Amino acid sequence: MQYFLTKNLLETSKALGDEPHHQKPLGQLLLDAGDIGPDDLIRALHIQRFEPAPLGEILVSAGALSKERLRAVLANQAGVPPAPSLFPQQAEELVQSLAMEEMIALRFVPFSQTENILSVALADLRNREQIEALFNQRGYRIRIFLASDDQVLSQITTSHAQALSDRAENIRPREQSARGLDFRLFLGCAILGWGLFAGAFFYLGIFPYFMLSIGVVVFLSLSALKFFALLAFVSTPSALRRSTSRAPLQKVSVLVPLYKEAEITKRLLRRLDNIVYPKELLEVFLICEADDTATQASLRSAALPKHVRMLVAPKGKIKTKPRAMNFALPFCSGDILCVYDAEDAPESEQVFKAVQHLGNAELRVACLQSRLDYYNQDRNWLARCFTLEYAILFRVFLPGLQRLDLPIPLGGTSMFIRRDVLQEIGAWDAHNVTEDADLGILLYRAGYRVQCLDSTTYEEANHRLRPWIKQRSRWLKGFLMTWGAMMRRPKALIADMGFRATVAMNIFFLGTVLSFLLVPFFIPLWLLFMGAMEPEGMGLTPAIGSILFFLLIFGEPYYFIAGLFGTRARYLRRLRWTLPSLIFYWPIGALAAYKAVYEVVINPFYWDKTEHGIDDAGREEVISALTKA
Repeated sequence: MQYFLTKNLLETSKALGDEPHHQKPLGQLLLDAGDIGPDDLIRALHIQRFEPAPLGEILVSAGALSKERLRAVLANQAGVPPAPSLFPQQAEELVQSLAMEEMIALRFVPFSQTENILSVALADLRNREQIEALFNQRGYRIRIFLASDDQVLSQITTSHAQALSDRAENIRPREQSARGLDFRLFLGCAILGWGLFAGAFFYLGIFPYFMLSIGVVVFLSLSALKFFALLAFVSTPSALRRSTSRAPLQKVSVLVPLYKEAEITKRLLRRLDNIVYPKELLEVFLICEADDTATQASLRSAALPKHVRMLVAPKGKIKTKPRAMNFALPFCSGDILCVYDAEDAPESEQVFKAVQHLGNAELRVACLQSRLDYYNQDRNWLARCFTLEYAILFRVFLPGLQRLDLPIPLGGTSMFIRRDVLQEIGAWDAHNVTEDADLGILLYRAGYRVQCLDSTTYEEANHRLRPWIKQRSRWLKGFLMTWGAMMRRPKALIADMGFRATVAMNIFFLGTVLSFLLVPFFIPLWLLFMGAMEPEGMGLTPAIGSILFFLLIFGEPYYFIAGLFGTRARYLRRLRWTLPSLIFYWPIGALAAYKAVYEVVINPFYWDKTEHGIDDAGREEVISALTKA
């Protein structure tokens, strides 16, 4: 019975054309050589009926076959020799004349030439006919050698390092990138204008009324946006879309940018290994910087799983996370791209949920944002407030924006996006230090939508004040950069997004930064509230002082109500006692805001890195329980 079942499945595989240029089906060759057993083949062929993956990759992923042995059998099947471990001589002129993207997509590289005979290393024999046709048009005869994917990609990155670096930095059109902005001139004019207006009103004796006007516009508009999002969330608690039917599985490429993360690579690999998704449909790229030799060495010493590969981004003019991801983008073959940070611990079924969600969503839904949460929320007061902030943002505010059909600023990690859409809109802005928020706006502007995914990724909360300020200043600096890049041509922006969405974008990005910048001007009002100062001592009437103080605390009811909804999960409920103290948490952001303004002028593209793994010790059991829940 097993013989006939195996034979039937082999015929099915042959009819599907699993491998080109074959005399016998790959499964039969492996059976004949004793590399696999009938049970292995039956399982693999059964899986192949439901997954768009080659038979050989399924067998390798299942552990029934090694990559090296598969490559040897494929070479024998196709009648091609294996490529040398070290390519003896590059066909430099020809390599430079070929399109880099074509070489990466087809997984080939020419490595030596004798007259009109060219030796080509190929990693995927299914592309053989396309490559032969490509070189025949150029008048070359080729000899095909079968190489590993790592060999080919390593050769391409070496020969095209500068081109890959330039592409990663400049792939986004200049008119939609922060690199086209003169931040010094822009902020210089803004500060000068602010000084002139403030000075004039102070001279006229109506400076408090001037501040009142600014406060009304900033605080009320920002609070109004948040209250509308809260109302939308409360009125439609099922704003998170849930897949109702089984969608076909798709290949997923996971990008993990790393910089100075040598200490946590083992934990990272352990957490990535917990992802429940067919490994033959999952490729993971760990992207290191060229000067980060410690992280590279740590990864090389680790036993990387078969579907995990390290990429080294060449040196460039800038060093940012979006530049690293742009560098890796051409190497991705997945239909869906996913981004994780080094300290992330995603729920084990998150990738599967994302694929199902996108498979069942309408075509204009191009991107998903998972919830972000913290596993060290109990560390101290700062960590608890940080956790509450994320609970409100990802569990209430963003779903509310989704329901209102307004732009959703992405969270930078645990996002899933269709690869073709990302390439269509120009990938990430390498010069923007909040490339995530920028991407969310650009997607909306191009007619696509972001939705919230019903899944959580756990991170490490910044529980120390100085790193918290550094991280928050980078976010606020990125908000200014995103706002400046988008508002370069306001009429075009309104035409693309609509007036309502443009107003919401301005309120969120510019309003957030201004609200923090205005905090020092309102801090003296605490002295009024506590009776330590009289309104007249500040040049205010009692009525004006009361109004200003009301503006200062106007948003607090939102955070309290949204916090109650955002902490409905059992492990978050104990944080509700911290909600009233958030009124002391927000003013800390003023330090970060002024640091952000300073850096926008002095060093706009500097990435102030957050150190990870500080508070991981002893938390692996808690993290494992959360991610498997």
